[in-house]
Amino acid sequence: MANLGSEVTGIFLASHEKKGWQVAQLQTRAKKILDEIISLPDMATRKNEMALLEQVIRDIASPDPLYQVDKESLEEYFSPFAIRVLSQNSQ
Repeated sequence: MANLGSEVTGIFLASHEKKGWQVAQLQTRAKKILDEIISLPDMATRKNEMALLEQVIRDIASPDPLYQVDKESLEEYFSPFAIRVLSQNSQ
């Protein structure tokens, strides 16, 4: 999830900077990571959350987004995962 957070933040930033080629690359990588996450057995209980997350990721770069998601909200959602990775690496 921490890796996905990095890609999603990148999508958000590239989208606002109008870098369509970069958005496409980041969305491809994000989709691959999300597919891997969804395939994990323990994610079955979070199926609805993952489906909504997938919609939000696609929607971020849309010229007329359905969801009003800002960078801070994305970072807030993904931060616990990144912090967990950092704390595991420091042990």
